[in-house]
Amino acid sequence: MRFAGLSETPANVRLIPVNRGAYDTGATKAAIRIVEQGGLVGIFPEARVNISDQLLLPGRPGAALIALKARVPVVPCYIENAPYDGTAIGCMLMPASVRLTIGDPIDISAYYDQHGDREVLDKLTLRFLAAIAHLAGDDDFQPQVAGRSARPEA
Repeated sequence: MRFAGLSETPANVRLIPVNRGAYDTGATKAAIRIVEQGGLVGIFPEARVNISDQLLLPGRPGAALIALKARVPVVPCYIENAPYDGTAIGCMLMPASVRLTIGDPIDISAYYDQHGDREVLDKLTLRFLAAIAHLAGDDDFQPQVAGRSARPEA
């Protein structure tokens, strides 16, 4: 497997611990540092694994904020048929036929200096979710942004 901009498959995979109960500036700063150093960071724009019947849950602005501050494009991805048993390790022990669809990078350079503008973050979040829905084959999907006070449900 090859990754855009990398000559070989990355051998070093790390997790960034995130406090899901509040905005985690430490995790955000860690993600920005990794991206600025040329690394890749995978983020669920829904802020959790989607186990609902909906294609996508309302999105949160974290991916947009990190990409804007690090001044990098966003590569939308759609993961299909990934097993999930509610644990971080369970999916690695469950048989599955997972499909990963990787889209074209989304150039957000026109917004680099607007990372503090909530409307820009929401606009980009909707754009990212629409791109993911497109990869899933649903161009009619109407993405939504999570409310400011909304918290991910367990």
